[in-house]
Amino acid sequence: MSFLHFWGFFHVRNPAWNCFLTLKINPRTLISIVIGTIIYDIIKDIFMAVPEHIRKVPRPRNTVVIDSGSNGAKRYAVHSRRASICKPGCNPRPVNGPVIGHIIDGKFVPRQSAASLA
Repeated sequence: MSFLHFWGFFHVRNPAWNCFLTLKINPRTLISIVIGTIIYDIIKDIFMAVPEHIRKVPRPRNTVVIDSGSNGAKRYAVHSRRASICKPGCNPRPVNGPVIGHIIDGKFVPRQSAASLA
């Protein structure tokens, strides 16, 4: 089988690769997308990090505080750590569980379930 025959077979008959035949991206556009993503990540890390005084509020063990990005009272959600995923050859990654409360006015406020409200 020649290279051109293999190349044509691989791209034309494989539906997963058909998008690459019709996709035309200007290199400048691609560079601007990459640079924009990097700048967004840097700004997010600087301005959306959870402040230290919020992280030091007493809360249950094995929990993590996450900034939801809203401006309301429930901005800082407290999630439980459910488990960690360990794959061979990779570092273990923690898995966040459900929201168990919020930090409001410098205090941990547990979340009330719908059953307790009824």
